[in-house]
Amino acid sequence: MKHFVVQIDSLNTLNKTIIAEKDKVTADLNTEKGVTTQLTKDKDALQSTVNLGSILKAENPTVKGVKFKSGGKKEVETTKASRVERIKVSFVLGENKIAKKGVKPVYVRITTPDGKELAKSQDEGNMVKFNGSKGYYAAKQDVNYTNEEISVDVFCPSPTGFVPGKYLIDIICDDVIVGQSNIVLK
Repeated sequence: MKHFVVQIDSLNTLNKTIIAEKDKVTADLNTEKGVTTQLTKDKDALQSTVNLGSILKAENPTVKGVKFKSGGKKEVETTKASRVERIKVSFVLGENKIAKKGVKPVYVRITTPDGKELAKSQDEGNMVKFNGSKGYYAAKQDVNYTNEEISVDVFCPSPTGFVPGKYLIDIICDDVIVGQSNIVLK
């Protein structure tokens, strides 16, 4: 019987040791889970910063009303709505070493003086996403972006002509408004 008491005592001691080791491993696991959670949060925050940093900017946007002479070869600026054939939107996509290189579609969205969106047609094929919304674009141009500054000119026709008033211009790239301007036609 004494032998069993010694064996039981030995097993109890071993059991306490195993429980202590299990508690230590559980504590270490919980610590590592906390570290992993914090690293995931840090990674997400850094990715968000990179995403914000990679947004292109349309610098120095200028907007002109233009008509063409000499068979469409000569561009003449005008502010008279009845003479405007197209709205010309010019800007520089700024240098951004974080942004991805490649062909980027750049959209110009124009809101007319009566609050409507200028578009070739009001169908799904002429819609663009921006800042969590959708709208019609007036013109689209593919730009080969190489992380360096690049000048861009986009010509926006109107299927119904232009009317006097203030036109609001949004320049959209990568689903974000990257520049804004306006023009007043007389």
